[in-house]
Amino acid sequence: MKSRFERALALAERTVPLLSHLAQVGLFALTAWGLFHTVIPLYQKAVVDEQVAKQQVQLTQLTQRLQENYDRNRKLIAAEFARIVGPACSGLLTPAPDQSKPGSKDFYTEALGTDVEKCLSDQLQVFAPLKDLTKPDQDALSRQVHHIGEHLNAVRLTARMEYNLIAVTGPSVGPIFVEKSAQQALATMKLIGASDQQMAEATRKMAAQRRQGLVIKEYLDEFTRNMVILRSMSWPPITSSE
Repeated sequence: MKSRFERALALAERTVPLLSHLAQVGLFALTAWGLFHTVIPLYQKAVVDEQVAKQQVQLTQLTQRLQENYDRNRKLIAAEFARIVGPACSGLLTPAPDQSKPGSKDFYTEALGTDVEKCLSDQLQVFAPLKDLTKPDQDALSRQVHHIGEHLNAVRLTARMEYNLIAVTGPSVGPIFVEKSAQQALATMKLIGASDQQMAEATRKMAAQRRQGLVIKEYLDEFTRNMVILRSMSWPPITSSE
C-alpha cells in the first residue's frame, strides 16, 4: 500500500497543473476584462476625437466659404444700389423739356433741385435686396447712404447758388470763353447783320450757359465719385454667428 506521503504527492501532481491552467484562464479573463474596459474605450474615444476633428475642419472650411460668398454678395448689393440711385437721384432720368408746356423742368433744374439725401433714403427703403443683409450691414449701408446724401446735398446747394448767380449776373469778370460751336453761331449772326450790342449780348449769354454747364458737370462728377465710394464702402467684420 502507498504511504500517506505518496498519496499526497500524487494528489499534488494532479492538482498543481490544474491550478496552473485555472490561473492561466483567470489571467486571460482578467486581461480580456482590462482590454474591454480600458484599451477599447480609449481607442473608441480616439476614433471619435479624430472624427470630431475632421468634422470641425470641414465646418470651418464651410463657414469660411459661406462668409466669402456673403461678403461678395453684400458688395454686389451695394454696387446694385449705386447703379439704381445714380440716375434716379442725379437727374439723369429727367425727360427732355416739353417746349409747348411753360415751366417744364430741364435737366439742369431737375439735377440741382433734387434733394439727394431724401432721394437716396427713399430708394433705400424700397430696395428689395436690403433684406438679404444682416442687421449690422443694413445699418452700415444706411449710415453710408446718409453720409453721402448729406455731402452731395451740400455740394448741390453750392452748385445751385452758383448756377442761379450766373443766370442773373452772367459769367464772372474776366475773359469770356465760348465753345467752338457757339463761336460758329456768333459768326453766323455777324454775317446776317447782327449789331455789336446783339453780338455782345449773345456772347455773354453763351458764355453764361457754358459756365453753367461746367457747374453742372462738376456737381455730377462729384456725384459719380460718391457713387464709386458707395460701391466700395467698408463693411463691418463678418462674425461666425452671422
